Amino acid sequence: MNIFKLFVFSALFSLCIQGFAQTGSIQIYCKPDVNIYINDKLVGRTSGEMSGLFVENIPAGQVSVRAYKQGYSAETTIVTIEEGKISELYFNIQKSDFQKEKQIGIQLHFGTFGLFNVNNVFTKAQYSFGFTPHFDVQIHNHFAAGIEVMTMWGKPDTEDEPRLMIHPNLRVKAMFSPTPKLRIEILVASGFAWWPENQNTAHLTSGFNDNRTGWDFRAAAGIEYVLTEKTALCLNFGYCASSSTNDNIIWITHDTMLVSFGPVFNF
Repeated sequence: MNIFKLFVFSALFSLCIQGFAQTGSIQIYCKPDVNIYINDKLVGRTSGEMSGLFVENIPAGQVSVRAYKQGYSAETTIVTIEEGKISELYFNIQKSDFQKEKQIGIQLHFGTFGLFNVNNVFTKAQYSFGFTPHFDVQIHNHFAAGIEVMTMWGKPDTEDEPRLMIHPNLRVKAMFSPTPKLRIEILVASGFAWWPENQNTAHLTSGFNDNRTGWDFRAAAGIEYVLTEKTALCLNFGYCASSSTNDNIIWITHDTMLVSFGPVFNF
């Protein structure tokens, strides 16, 4: 029995040694606060105290290593990781005069505490929901501008069906990255409001279901959680108001606090 136990122990020890030997490490030298991606997966951010970044347990073989920082030209190189050895890599990324990164995405919205305001007479909204596809271009290290088409449905606390509201908007946002995985964002958007005509009976007020136009505004603050170099998930909380005043008689506004989330893609 002792011989059998010794054989099992030796076999397990051998497998462990082989498993460890199939990986290597890499020491990356670069200026501080640079995000490092290996095979498009974020593995950390360089720091001045460590003279870069040390990454362990990388599968042996060729890997793609990319250094990226907002406002700098990204660098990518192929490195061969050898079993049980430490490879060294040097990056010297330079500032870019113009950040050309673009972003597309879509957000789902859910309203809280929504109201319909008809000439200063308020009616509670039972619920509000919608979605917004958007496109942004980074124009500065910490700022981006773009366009969106915000679509919302609001259900008044009456017999009316949910009211559709469509908003083509211009948008700007400020961005800050306290950690490699998180990006804080502050968003402001405004533009044209269109409430398409429908055939439902108007209980809230006469003209509620007419074709109406006006303006809208929304503001939000939230975070992006980085999944890969090209993808992230966004979550924010904010406020939206959609106003229709085109008939100069009945002024109707729908406003609500919004919780929004969805994916974004950089390219």
